[in-house]
Amino acid sequence: MFERAMVGLHLGSIAALTAIAAASLAWGSGFELLKSKQGAGHWVFIALWLAMAALIALPRRPVAAWKCGVAACVAVCCIAAALGLWRTAPLAFGMAVSLAVFALGAAAATLAV
Repeated sequence: MFERAMVGLHLGSIAALTAIAAASLAWGSGFELLKSKQGAGHWVFIALWLAMAALIALPRRPVAAWKCGVAACVAVCCIAAALGLWRTAPLAFGMAVSLAVFALGAAAATLAV
């Protein structure tokens, strides 16, 4: 159980940060959750992080939890890259390429296990 919880906490943080970045890309300047003056952004991140960690830790085997977590990270990275290209962010193409390279590398590493 400890291994699954640690896998969930580690991979859940990456997925939660990328999901918040994707949400701020989707809603643009109307979504000011990550400003330091607002206290709600930190709590939303923590809640999202713990929820994703719990979902990632659901499979019984630690390897299956790892694959589930990496798949969640890959999916959120692809969504963030697509949203950046859709919103025509200033560095959208370079960021989309780097997220795609990360996603392909993570998927290849997961399939190799």
